[in-house]
Amino acid sequence: MSYERRIYQHIIQELGQIHLDKLTTADIQEFYVSLKKGGRLIRTELYGEGLLDQTVRGIHTILHAALDKAVEEKLIFRNLSDGCKLPFAKPR
Repeated sequence: MSYERRIYQHIIQELGQIHLDKLTTADIQEFYVSLKKGGRLIRTELYGEGLLDQTVRGIHTILHAALDKAVEEKLIFRNLSDGCKLPFAKPR
């Protein structure tokens, strides 16, 4: 899944309506939980409704980088995704 696809199909779709100054760590945590439970958009009959841990972590990486940029530009005080619990990374 491409970065652009993750941004438009998941991040903006779920969090885009929340103003940056109103976004909370709880919003982001709830977003990750919803991805894990029912974030798959296609081929649910083959793979189930939830996204893989690795995919959720990839989406977190993109969101975290965007929030780091917002901190750098002084749009927010701290990166709200820092306090979120992520699915475990499985060793290869």
